[in-house]
Amino acid sequence: MLKIYLYVIFTISLLSANILANRIGVISVFQVAGNPLTYCVSFMCCDLINEIYGKKEAKRLINSGFLFIIIFLAILYSTFLIPALDKDFNNSFITVFSNSARVLVASLLAYYISNHIDINIFNYFRQRNEKAILRRKIYSTATSQFIDSLIFTIIAFLGILPLQNITTIIISEYFFKIIIIILLVPVYKIVLSKISLVK
Repeated sequence: MLKIYLYVIFTISLLSANILANRIGVISVFQVAGNPLTYCVSFMCCDLINEIYGKKEAKRLINSGFLFIIIFLAILYSTFLIPALDKDFNNSFITVFSNSARVLVASLLAYYISNHIDINIFNYFRQRNEKAILRRKIYSTATSQFIDSLIFTIIAFLGILPLQNITTIIISEYFFKIIIIILLVPVYKIVLSKISLVK
């Protein structure tokens, strides 16, 4: 049952991240693409799957997630082909929910590469120190989240936004992701404690 919950939460976070990918938020001097929380939650689910069910199941989660995104996008874009009753609403709908091809490619590549890196780093530290559960979670997620932000932002916005803005987005996103990762550590620990993996 836990595995099903983790798959569901992972998928919701993943789809939310892709819907929000085009939106640049501004928090004080920081510029953030999408919602960093969605990415961090998906990585947490992946690490929990990795910890509890192993590397093979974690890779299955990532590959399934990739397929879910493709199916979701196919369904979403197919709705654009249906004639709309309200043209103004339809134009707003398309503006909100459609991403450029660059953003989609950036999102898919960043997701696939960073999650597989997360799995490999996680298992590298697990092999070195079986007891350092929280440490390997933080190391793997912190590294892979930086790679995720780097790949997505450069591919999606290079040549569209000034280089200074791109750098600001990468740094800002990573800053907020690190904060969220730290805040999610207690959740991670609670879930593991429930299955007696953490004393």
